[in-house]
Amino acid sequence: MTLRKQLVDQSAHTCAAVALVLPLLLWPSLWTALLAGFGGGLIREITEGPPVFGPGSRLDLLFWAIGGGAAWIIAHG
Repeated sequence: MTLRKQLVDQSAHTCAAVALVLPLLLWPSLWTALLAGFGGGLIREITEGPPVFGPGSRLDLLFWAIGGGAAWIIAHG
């Protein structure tokens, strides 16, 4: 996969995590937001099928967690 395609794909994961986690940010913890983003990504990876923890999937999960953290930063400025 080219770098450009990878950047587009990972930005989509990050934005989806922000949209998923932003409404849930009544919790005051960054770790909760990171975990919620990771959980959303894990659900997506499981529904896509194996391999859930392959190299590409691990990168996707990282960016889902980053998106959860970004949502926390947006909400708590």
